[in-house]
Amino acid sequence: MQLTQLLKSINLRSVSPTASPNDCVLTGVTNNSQQVRPGYIFVAIRGLTRDAHDFVPQAIDLGAAAIVCEGFTTSGNLPIPYITVQNARAALAEIAGLLNGNPSEHLKIIGVTGTKGKTTVTWLTHHLLRHSGYKVGLLSTVGYKTADDELHNFAEHFTTPEAPEIQSTL
Repeated sequence: MQLTQLLKSINLRSVSPTASPNDCVLTGVTNNSQQVRPGYIFVAIRGLTRDAHDFVPQAIDLGAAAIVCEGFTTSGNLPIPYITVQNARAALAEIAGLLNGNPSEHLKIIGVTGTKGKTTVTWLTHHLLRHSGYKVGLLSTVGYKTADDELHNFAEHFTTPEAPEIQSTL
């Protein structure tokens, strides 16, 4: 997907006037500056203990094509487009879906929430649906299963996988 096409597809507030978006091909999206590769969009999300804006220079050095966040001021102009959005976490999910072809639009998804028992419920549901003849997958904190029924681990350990991992897995 081209950056200009993405800018037309997401709910944005503004694009920095100092860096006009070149029409580069986007290769991924992440909110972890250490995972940025050339052509990635880095989504800076403020956390409880760390502010990802502190890692914008690192993301640029690693080849980020654009920065997305809710708002941030710099002492200088950024050399790449800076995209301001209402909700950075929602933008991360939206961009991850777009870059992966919105796979969830073509799947039936069952979500399980709560305090206790989610893993048990998902594994039982997976087992029941698979043995009822459905092609099913499973995505949990343990890892994920695809139609081949082999358990795969995520490259990194996640308590809850972020949108880019979920969308690429789907």
